Amino acid sequence: MSAKHSPLDTLINLAQKRTESAVRSLGELQTQRNQAGHQLEALYDYKQDYRQRLQNAMRNGVPAAHYQNYEQFLTVLDNVIDQQHKVVLTADQQLEQGREQWRQAKRKLDSFDTLVQRQQKTIALQQQRREQRQTDEQSIRAYLRAGAGTF
Repeated sequence: MSAKHSPLDTLINLAQKRTESAVRSLGELQTQRNQAGHQLEALYDYKQDYRQRLQNAMRNGVPAAHYQNYEQFLTVLDNVIDQQHKVVLTADQQLEQGREQWRQAKRKLDSFDTLVQRQQKTIALQQQRREQRQTDEQSIRAYLRAGAGTF
């Protein structure tokens, strides 16, 4: 025999699934952001190394054509860095959206949990009152039986 499921149980189950999905999505977005950031750092490091090579080459005397190649490559590298910076900004925005989706899903799940707790408290209070009423009725019957025999 299966347990009785209320509509609230169904809503809680759906909210849990949405929250879990939001957590997984948030993890993926965080990974993507980290990768984009690491790639940007690697590009900055590469540019720094390349500039250092250019400076070393200039100290040793570099032909004008080679110098132009260095400068063109640095321009291309700057463009790639700009593009990667935009990728990082986009990843930051997506990550923040993912955080907000998780917060919303978590708030909804928490609100359902609060409803369940209230419902459980109400049921417990009703049960307590029912038991008290039964105890009172038994006491009254016992009192009346004991009193009926004394007349």
